[in-house]
Parts: sequence; C-alpha cells; structure tokens
Amino acid sequence: MANCSAGECSCECGDGCACIASSDHPEECDCRCFGAGIGGRLTLAANALVDVSISGLPFHDAAKFLNSVHSGRVLVPAAMLNKLNKRVHLKVKRKRLADVLKRLGLTTSDQSSHRKQRTKRK
Repeated sequence: MANCSAGECSCECGDGCACIASSDHPEECDCRCFGAGIGGRLTLAANALVDVSISGLPFHDAAKFLNSVHSGRVLVPAAMLNKLNKRVHLKVKRKRLADVLKRLGLTTSDQSSHRKQRTKRK
C-alpha cells in the first residue's frame, strides 16, 4: 500500500499515489491514486509554495498529475523518456512548484518559450 498526504488531504492506494497542497493554504489540496482519473479542482502557478508527497507512482503518471495542477503545461524532456515507468518517491514541504518539477527533471512550457527564435535571412 502507498500512503500520501499533503496539507489536509491524504490517500491510501494499492499501487502508487500523489498529493499536493498549497503550503500557505493547506485546505487547497488534491490527491490521486495510480490509475485514477487525472484532473482536479486545484490550479497552482509555478511560483506557488507547495507540499508534495508522491509514493510509488510511475514517472509518467507523476508528470500527468503535476501537469493537472500546474497553471501552465508540464513537459517531459526527451532525455527522460526512458524513465517513464520508473517509480517516483518524493516528499517535499514549502518548495516552489517550479523547483519540484525541476527536481523530477521536468520543465514547463513557460521555460521553453524563453528561447530566442532566430529569424532566417534571405
């Protein structure tokens, strides 16, 4: 059994789970079991301070879960594609959501849009 808790939310699941909560508003939280539908009522910006608990969730599902609560789009870099089925275990408190994503090797569409586009010369 996997147990996850963050803020005022908690869950116990047979095959992996994830919970996230706003550090400053612990009642604003969301939990998911592996295989459950993704998408909830919580939306957080990249700079939001969060508490995160992930236990035994496949990397792919951890990325989907974090994408469902992030106000932007979470991206999996090509270098991480070989780790999609690896189980993730993570417990952090009062970290920026962007730092949690970075720790897992994920990025956001906000970060990728900062690249300079070169114009073609004729």
